[in-house]
Amino acid sequence: MRALVRKDVLILGRSKLLVALLVFYPVLLALLIGFALSRGPDKPRIAIVDPLPPEQQKIAIGSRELDIPTATRALRRSIDVVPAKDEQDAARLVREGEVLAAIVVPPDVVDRLQSRLEPVSVTVLYNADDPVKARFVRDTIKARLRDANAAIGRALVDAAIRDLGLVLDGGKVTIFGRTIEILGLRGSERELRLAARNTSGQTRARIERVAGFAELARRNLGASGGLLRALSEPIALRERVVAGRQRSLDEFAVAVAVAIAVMFVAMLLAAGGLALEREEGVLLRLRRHLAFERILAAKALLSALAGLVGGTLLVLIVALFVPGVPAGVPWWGLGLVVAAAAFGAVGLVIGAVARDVRASSLLAVLAGLPLALLALVPSGAVDRALWELTRVLAALFPFAPALDALEQGLRGALAEGALLHLAALALAYGALARFALARPGAAGP
Repeated sequence: MRALVRKDVLILGRSKLLVALLVFYPVLLALLIGFALSRGPDKPRIAIVDPLPPEQQKIAIGSRELDIPTATRALRRSIDVVPAKDEQDAARLVREGEVLAAIVVPPDVVDRLQSRLEPVSVTVLYNADDPVKARFVRDTIKARLRDANAAIGRALVDAAIRDLGLVLDGGKVTIFGRTIEILGLRGSERELRLAARNTSGQTRARIERVAGFAELARRNLGASGGLLRALSEPIALRERVVAGRQRSLDEFAVAVAVAIAVMFVAMLLAAGGLALEREEGVLLRLRRHLAFERILAAKALLSALAGLVGGTLLVLIVALFVPGVPAGVPWWGLGLVVAAAAFGAVGLVIGAVARDVRASSLLAVLAGLPLALLALVPSGAVDRALWELTRVLAALFPFAPALDALEQGLRGALAEGALLHLAALALAYGALARFALARPGAAGP
């Protein structure tokens, strides 16, 4: 047994390419899967537009003074803060993938919180290219916002209790630099009882005091709706997508599953079929009567039909478990056909280059999966330069436009740009396969 194992190790050592493949391919695949499917970094990079100078970072709510950095400490600890000059600068950072999202604080946040009449609207800018990453960032911001709302809400409740005490018991309050004495409900009752017993000339003045208090109470109670809203949610989020589009996580997951299935069906069928005909000499016999272009076009058409059948079955099965998918006009069928044709063209290149059926099938699997995962790597998951490289490589492989076409098609929309992209890739890879077959001896054994 030891001798057999030693023999296998020696044989393996002579095949440096196989050793390199065994070592680096699993590592590469694991890294791509991790980048593509990770929930998100521990501290996502989020831009913050804070127009408040340091001296205005405190809010006076009633008798309490609230420090804004203290109230938002939990949020800042859970994210990697990237300062932005204004909303336009923040939107640029989101669009370019420098950050996953941006929080824009309005310049009148202190005045609105101190007025206690309505919630403050904080704008959050999202990059919706990856729905998984967008949901992670949205959940992170909302969770930390609840902490800030709780801190500010406690201060607002204390101020509301103090105001309620003024309404009940009366007291002095300063408004616009003037000190005003509030009679209060108890004082009103006392004055009314005195007015009922006393019919002297002071009755009119006392009644006017009560009327003045009633007017003041009426005006303040008119703002009670806004006060209650401010108490329940002092800071409200207003979301805006500045990159990508709003995408359903269900549609995205279904589109990924269908695209991967169609990719393997079309690539394996085209690569294996062409390699088999080369191996058995069928391609040389066909070449005597037909041009390579017609032979390759027929195989791409077969791949498109196989992808349409397989993808349709998968969509129909998924529809039983995911409500609302698909919806609208079934443009996803057109996406399946064009995507399968593009994947089939890639398979034709592999079949024209590989020596036999086994090599072509293995190469289709080994090359297809990593290139597909490149399209799923979101912005912010890797370094900016590396992410730009993944975008370029993903654009050269049909998976990214196929995913876009299928996802929009499942929603009932026609993705013209993605379909044109797929058609261009199908023609380019078809031409490359034709060039590969034109080499001397490439058409047969």
